[in-house]
Order: sequence, then structure tokens, then C-alpha cells
Amino acid sequence: MKKKILQLCMLLIICFIGFMIVYPTSTPTAKPVLQPLVAHAGGAIYGFAYTNSLEALNQAYQNGFRLIELDFEWTKDEVPVLIHDWSPMVKRLFMDHPTVYTHTQFKTQKTFQNLTLLDTQDLQKWLSAHKDAFIVTDIKNENIKMLQWIKEHHPSMVPQLIPQIYSFAEHQEASDLGYEHMILTLYRLNVSDQEVVDFARTSPLFAITMPIDRGQSPLPKRLLEVNTPTFVHTVNSLTTYETLQEYGVYGIYTDHFQPTHWVSQ
Repeated sequence: MKKKILQLCMLLIICFIGFMIVYPTSTPTAKPVLQPLVAHAGGAIYGFAYTNSLEALNQAYQNGFRLIELDFEWTKDEVPVLIHDWSPMVKRLFMDHPTVYTHTQFKTQKTFQNLTLLDTQDLQKWLSAHKDAFIVTDIKNENIKMLQWIKEHHPSMVPQLIPQIYSFAEHQEASDLGYEHMILTLYRLNVSDQEVVDFARTSPLFAITMPIDRGQSPLPKRLLEVNTPTFVHTVNSLTTYETLQEYGVYGIYTDHFQPTHWVSQ
């Protein structure tokens, strides 16, 4: 009897090992790692910036980006899609008069250079196949509402999103939704350097990003003193990047530079 039980246990162990080989569990999502370059709006593709397209996303990943900033907007029927805006970019991407499309229109209209434009379902599929990539969100309209929408409709995507927050209050709101890593962006926030430093000292942040003029100020070095790295947007000049480094800036959002062809001093 004992021998039969032992044989049965061994059989079960062998079956379990075989099952795990044939049907392995998915690779757990890694934690985001700081890189000096963030692909702005997915990075330029075919010489064109701001497309937020699948082609730009794939090229950015192939070029070594693991931090990729993308723009999100609401469609007319309130579905999040990836587009920089509904004005000049509609004219560029869809060769149409500026207007707010419905979700169906966004997904079916012919596009410039036959680019593949994305909604959040498409982005979820892409991220599930690229577990070491992280999306820095730029949600200019109703940020927290969209972050909540994404959590409700695509909860598996949340660990690979790094929301940009536009106010101090949004930090707690995004945290309550389960977003662990956040970037405070300063371009719409009218606060003093001291207020920024005080907030960074007490609130965990992945980084703080700011326009070029504020990057060339004492603020980045002050933030280094409270262990908060800074990024500047959008930089496509090596000379500008080198100047920003002298001010203590860690990295930049860029359309054209590539991590696989980059030497950081």
C-alpha cells in the first residue's frame, strides 16, 4: 500500500512538472528602471513625431526604450485612445478637419502613412507581450477619471503604467487607484521650487519632469538632495542635454535620440 501511494505521488509530481513546462505561468512584470531617455509620444517614426502609433511604439522598443511616454484622449463617446490632441493631429494623422472622433471613427479612418493608431485594448495587448516596458501617461483631460477607467477595464495594465500627475492632490488619488509609480509634471503647476522640494521629500515619486527653462534652474540639484531624479521635456539637441546635465537633470523626453546609440556622461 505504501509503495502504491509513493508511486501515485511521484506520478502526480511528474504530471505537474509536465504541465508547467507546457503551460508556463506568465513572466511577472518587472519594476521600472530609470533610463536617461524617455520616448516622447512614442518617439518619431518615418521622421514624424507625436504619432503615438503602434509603429512608433515598436520602433522605440527596438531602439532600447523601456520608458515610453504616450498621450491619451477621450473620444466623443468617452473611450480612451492614444492621440496627442484632436486639433492639429487629426489634420496630420487622418488628413481631416480637426474634430473629436467617436471610438469607431478613430479605429476605422484611413491614416497618414498607414499608421496603426491605438486604443487602450491595443495597448494592453502590446504591454502583455513586452513585460519590461513601461508607459508614462500624458492624460491632459480628466486625468484621474481616465486612470480609474483604465483600472476598471484593463487592470492587468496598471503595473506597467507610470501616470504623470498634474497636481499634488493627484498623487494620493492615483495611489488610491493602485498606481505605484508616478511622475509629477510641472508644466501646468504654478508652485514654487520650495513647494516642489517639500512635496518630493514627503511623497514617493518615480521622478519629476519639467520644461527646459525650469530644468536650467537650481531646482534639479535641490531635488537630488531629496533623492528625486528629474527629467526635462522635450529635448532633441545634444547641446541642450549637456547643459541640463550641468544643472543636475537626470534625463530627457526625446523624439529622436535612441538608448541603443547613446553615451551619457
